Amino acid sequence: MIYYLLFIVGMITLSLMGISINLILLLISITYAILSHLDFTSFIFLLSHKLSETIFMPEVAAIPFFILSSEILINSKLHKRYKSTVFNIFGNNILSYLIFTLPVITTSSTSMIIVKSFSRILSLKEFDSKGGYIRLVYIISSVNYIAPVSVSSILLASLLKISLKTVTLYSLLLTIPFLIINYFIFVSKHFHPKSAIRDYFSLFAISGYVVIFYYLMFLVSLPIDIISIIIFFYSIFISVLSDRKNFIKNFNISIVHSISRIGIIIGVVYFIFVITFFHIYTFASNQVINYLTLSFSEGYYILIILYILAFFITDILDPLGVILILFPLYNPLLTTFNINKYLFALSFPFFVSTGLFNNISELAGKKIVDKFNITFSELSDIITPVYFLICIISFMIYFL
Repeated sequence: MIYYLLFIVGMITLSLMGISINLILLLISITYAILSHLDFTSFIFLLSHKLSETIFMPEVAAIPFFILSSEILINSKLHKRYKSTVFNIFGNNILSYLIFTLPVITTSSTSMIIVKSFSRILSLKEFDSKGGYIRLVYIISSVNYIAPVSVSSILLASLLKISLKTVTLYSLLLTIPFLIINYFIFVSKHFHPKSAIRDYFSLFAISGYVVIFYYLMFLVSLPIDIISIIIFFYSIFISVLSDRKNFIKNFNISIVHSISRIGIIIGVVYFIFVITFFHIYTFASNQVINYLTLSFSEGYYILIILYILAFFITDILDPLGVILILFPLYNPLLTTFNINKYLFALSFPFFVSTGLFNNISELAGKKIVDKFNITFSELSDIITPVYFLICIISFMIYFL
């Protein structure tokens, strides 16, 4: 039990002190090694072994290529031309909205990329108020956490050792109804998109990305790392065709914007593996499971506690960090209480995505507050209806 308490208290305390997440995890790993009396040589061997294990994971290897592909598309301005073309051809209706949002979500691997993309392709003049703009960004950013090709979906499927293909299929079945519900409640009356141009190249380029991804995953069944490499070179190809003159400049910008985020994500995954090893090595996982089994008869009580804990941690960590950081806690519990991992892989990321607009540097909420010069209290008032809808749906998933 002491290891889990140390883990939770250490994460919360050091995060509040402003220490980077990877440094926190390193400090916790060193503390674990000292408490478990692991000598220096064995600790270094453990770190090197887990490093090679992390790097050669197909899902981890895929992350840099998907993030780079997304950045390349944004910097080539293909999303903006695609959006204008879709609404120009199909008009302003639910069909155009889905044809616009689903491919943009699929081609944007993280919520930060979604926010960056929408800041370039959407204008405040296309909405009857800034509230309409903010709610749409919040909706799409949240959906991104469960959407196909999102980093969170790829990593969680890998960590839980479940089929990414099945998770992708389930995510589509959830994403489409959620977008439709939000369109009629929050979007249709407030969004009036401009469609001044009709650029068929961007239409086929973005659609091609989506078609290639689903074809390679569902029909060819290639590993996700191979799919990511093919998608990466496809993104380069269409970027060159789109703007050959500025390709090198755009490509360099994409690398600069991607490298920090990629390093943080892979670093967190790496240290999570190290910490999980200590939980197994010291029998801490067994102790926690035995305690919870005696204290609770139903696994869903444990889930409620987990979600409450995640709710508070999203105030100090970004949602992806919460998903990864809490893995050593929820992984053994899902197996012990026989909780459906596929439903959890949809519900939990969707729930923690509500923290995207919390007051944390580099998150979507901070950028929105700065852009519109509003307070977080005003931001909260705007997104609260969507926030509660996401919470309700994330819990309803378990009853489907």
